[in-house]
Amino acid sequence: MKTNKIYNENCNETMSKMSDNFIQSVVTSPPYFNLRDYGNENQIGIEKSFEDYLKNLLNVFTNVKRVLKDDGILFVNIGDTYASKKVGNLKRKTLIGIPDRFKIMMIDSGWICRSDIIWHKPNAIPSSAKDRFVNDYERIFMFTKNEKYKFNTQYEERKTKVSKKTNKIQ
Repeated sequence: MKTNKIYNENCNETMSKMSDNFIQSVVTSPPYFNLRDYGNENQIGIEKSFEDYLKNLLNVFTNVKRVLKDDGILFVNIGDTYASKKVGNLKRKTLIGIPDRFKIMMIDSGWICRSDIIWHKPNAIPSSAKDRFVNDYERIFMFTKNEKYKFNTQYEERKTKVSKKTNKIQ
């Protein structure tokens, strides 16, 4: 398998050509459930149910786990969607909770969830819905295969000041 090359094909096909422990880091954003049809019969995101969608994602990330190095990291940006009709116990207009269901599914399948990152989008697209707030964030999960992995800690400058007298934030 060549590195530094773009493979425009089904990700499971591409990963099937990779040896175990081949990749150090994966950063991905799978298609969201029931929001866009890319015109490919094998695409993820147009399943009949969110349960089938999550099963298809689990299949992909089982393959990712195989090709990811033991000290590697996986980042997954995944958004949510609303039920457009009553589905099982979910009422129409319910936020399905795809990111939470995905995170639990990944943990249950053996991944270690190290971070649940909120990506704030200050320029979010306005919503036509008049009965709820605009979603101006998405979730990014950081997963690892093992407790020890390669990671460089990011230190951010403190934006608030702590009083030396009271030791409280000012």
